[in-house]
Amino acid sequence: PWETNITLLKKLPKGWSSTKISRLCPDIGSGTTPDKSDEKNFKDASIPWIMSGDLNDAILEVPKSHITKYALAKYSALRVYPAKSIVIAMYGATMGKVSILGFPAAVNQACCVLPPSKNYESKYLFYALKWIKPFLLSAAMGGAQININQELIKSLRIPFPPVKIQKRIYEYLDREIDAID
Repeated sequence: PWETNITLLKKLPKGWSSTKISRLCPDIGSGTTPDKSDEKNFKDASIPWIMSGDLNDAILEVPKSHITKYALAKYSALRVYPAKSIVIAMYGATMGKVSILGFPAAVNQACCVLPPSKNYESKYLFYALKWIKPFLLSAAMGGAQININQELIKSLRIPFPPVKIQKRIYEYLDREIDAID
């Protein structure tokens, strides 16, 4: 069985912490899919709407789908998350994929969103979540369709260095990721 307090490093460098994602990012959320038979939800839509299949393990630059202000008002589960939010696919063929929003957007129910915070650099958290994808997949549960859920994501303990070191780490990864891969 998978433990709820997932600690991925046993010993951390001085000044680093191993903090639950839920403490660093208390506004974790998701979304829903508006009724597709109601054309008012999608016709002449202008609000970007992300589905788990859109996630690309990179920065999302262009939205593929949109919803209307009508849909946003009608469905309480929908909200627009800011650019730099981290989005994780919770189930389906893309389970565990992660992206950074390059624009404000709403999401469907198969996505978990971690809005940006002063507590961390979004790009650092993006790379950390890519790093732990095998752990997330091994913790997936369910019957006919296995999935990860928000509670699992919230319970993750990721090593968090001070913000200035987070920035140095993601800048290094941005430069060297192709060679590392």
